[in-house]
Amino acid sequence: MDSKVFYQWSEPRASLPYRTGVSLHGHTSHSQESLDFIARMSRSVPFAWQLIESRVSRCRESTGVDVDLERSFWTPPLTAKMAYDLEAGQISGKLYLDPLVSLSDHDNIEAPESLNSMDRTLNVPVSVEWSAEFHKVMFHLGVHNLPRERAQQFMAEMAAYTAAPRDTRLAELLESLLAVSDVLLVLNHPLWDLYGNGAQVHRSATLSFLKENGRFVHALELNGLRSWEENRAVRELAEGWNLPVISGGDRHGCEPNANLNLTNASTFSEFVSEVRDDSFSRVLMMPQYAEPMPLRILQTVLDVVREYPGRPPGSRSWDGRVFHPQPDGTYQPLSAMWVNGRPRFFGAIFGMLRLAERGPMRDALRFALHDEKKVRLALELVPSAQE
Repeated sequence: MDSKVFYQWSEPRASLPYRTGVSLHGHTSHSQESLDFIARMSRSVPFAWQLIESRVSRCRESTGVDVDLERSFWTPPLTAKMAYDLEAGQISGKLYLDPLVSLSDHDNIEAPESLNSMDRTLNVPVSVEWSAEFHKVMFHLGVHNLPRERAQQFMAEMAAYTAAPRDTRLAELLESLLAVSDVLLVLNHPLWDLYGNGAQVHRSATLSFLKENGRFVHALELNGLRSWEENRAVRELAEGWNLPVISGGDRHGCEPNANLNLTNASTFSEFVSEVRDDSFSRVLMMPQYAEPMPLRILQTVLDVVREYPGRPPGSRSWDGRVFHPQPDGTYQPLSAMWVNGRPRFFGAIFGMLRLAERGPMRDALRFALHDEKKVRLALELVPSAQE
């Protein structure tokens, strides 16, 4: 195994020996993001849940809309082309490398397929973040570079498994994906208890997953939106299973991925071969990863609720990108459901949040939230490029 991590702000020359930067795990407006986790997390904090319940009640009284957080979903603000340009622009504009961009939305491949139909010269890998349950715990698998002629067939099989999971069937599907030499299989954010099962339950399930299916996984993801401590634990987990770590920005807003892979491969298939066959991976953490995580999460939230006047109808406002279930099983954007217009209190809340974007307030928050100990902890995670 030949896996290393660099930090661009302390090792600005780390990218010089490489010709290509690879952006993995970015989301687009084709991705359906559940609001369910907000409801689960909030219930564990009585004050937060009381606040949400009061806002839901107020929304019901003023608009007639009874918001169902557990079944609603939202879509990220960037179209497939905008997301691609953002990621490619960071690689070529800041690192002066050739870009390879793999967009992987939740359980659909509409973004890469639309990009390839729009411009064949882009040659975007057909990739997906697959929701796969194992031992009653949901895992997210990055499935990169599906063969285009069989992509829809694989997607149908993966969707059938997600709807009716069976552990033995999971191994069969992973084996069929592994049989395609150009496919890269990554266990995304392996230690994130996203669905609230409990940290110990999730870790135990992760170890069981690796024990039974680790032979199908090519790398574990260092996630660009997870904490220093969690990514350090992922690195230690990967070393224990003799697996390389790989980048995965998990971008949902307008900030480009906070980590990338460096390679001398000229095509995505060549990059896959490096990881699969040689366990070779060079991860570069970008300067935004050194920003305090709460500040970065807040920025993503602001990107999600921001108004985009130049966009096509339906995607300009946040309530056009949040979808709510209807009695007949269909979904409608919130913007079509307000009885008396959008509630004013949403504007007040978002206005308060946007204060954090202003220079003095952002600088103050950055200073208050910065934790030098965490930065040192991360920098001690791996040897420097010169060692």
